Amino acid sequence: MKMKHFFQFATFFLFLPLFAAPIALRDGWDDVKTQTLPSQFQWRSDTAGARILQVCNKETGKGGLVSFPLDLNRYAGKLVEVTALIKAVKVTKPGVGYLGIKFMLPYRSFGIAKYQSATDGLHGTFDYKKFALTVQLPKEVEMANVAFGLQDSTGEVFFRDFKIRIISPEEFQKLPFQLPEDFQCEYSPAVRNRPIARGVMTPDPRVLTAKDIRDLKLWNVTLVRWQFLSNRPGFPDEYQKTLGFLAG
Repeated sequence: MKMKHFFQFATFFLFLPLFAAPIALRDGWDDVKTQTLPSQFQWRSDTAGARILQVCNKETGKGGLVSFPLDLNRYAGKLVEVTALIKAVKVTKPGVGYLGIKFMLPYRSFGIAKYQSATDGLHGTFDYKKFALTVQLPKEVEMANVAFGLQDSTGEVFFRDFKIRIISPEEFQKLPFQLPEDFQCEYSPAVRNRPIARGVMTPDPRVLTAKDIRDLKLWNVTLVRWQFLSNRPGFPDEYQKTLGFLAG
């Protein structure tokens, strides 16, 4: 199996048109008050003067993203939470399940890009709702952006009250009770004697071949996380047929 199959899905996103602001974000949009935006976007204000980012797309299959880089000196190696209120007006359903309204925190580490999203496939008409995304950024992070936009859908989207914060280990790892310092897990004989599992997640099924499955056997893979396409919802017969194939 060619390993590029497993990265083809992510590599596609790496070259999506992003408009990167030159000023790094630290706390929110106040860091980029003078930032120029691409044509689909504009800054607005409410009656209280709060800033709102608006994106409008009128052409099916088109859209855009605006991306603001994070201050890596502040956020590298941290558990980061980004939040925003999002409002949608007549946003059509995207043809691909991971597009639509976009609120993301993509980052790259050791040359590999990851695309964390809070809104995959989001569409419709709704008033302001809060959306949150929590991402553990590696210490070795090379790039990290917060991205807003609308892709493969027509309509209007409004983003406001955007905030970034670092979540402390104490807040994230709240335990219902305190473990003793010398605590050790105990495993049953069944768990201790179980063979070590070695596994992968399949790539986009459209690039997976029968030879790839045979190669996994040569690699002694014992655990496979099978990925189903998110852009074909509502096909239970095909899902059951795939399960039957795997069981056979």
